Amino acid sequence: MSLSISEVDQLITKADNHGAKFMENCHPKNKGLWKSRAARSSDVVIVNKTKFHFKLTSESKSSGVWTEEMLPVSDINPKRSVLFGCQSRGFMTGCTECCVSYKSKCGNAEFTVYTSNPFVGAKHAGAKFASNVTVATNLGQQNNNMVCFTVT
Repeated sequence: MSLSISEVDQLITKADNHGAKFMENCHPKNKGLWKSRAARSSDVVIVNKTKFHFKLTSESKSSGVWTEEMLPVSDINPKRSVLFGCQSRGFMTGCTECCVSYKSKCGNAEFTVYTSNPFVGAKHAGAKFASNVTVATNLGQQNNNMVCFTVT
């Protein structure tokens, strides 16, 4: 099981407190995060605390699949949060190197975030970003975990 209903409520409150409410098309209440899922999964939250409107420029995954109804979103509005996910598919597989890249509409800011949740070995997450934004990473350590990236 990925998250309890109370943990989802805490996630929503945290985003609201950061001044970056979830965008309606990827709100956690609509995604059923508390449902049982694959052996390995990563729910990825991006909290955009900037004034920039970001557009998806690329997405990739080395193994696993995007979680149903939780695909990477094409737009991240200023002061908003988004959610997407990936999960394992098959025997002894993990969500290895799920990666998404975004660039601001004005072209002044860009970032890439990635996560790896292998069947065996350490979990990883990180970000690459342009000099005018920073991205903080918070990685959960469970088999079905959450990774939160905060863009400032």
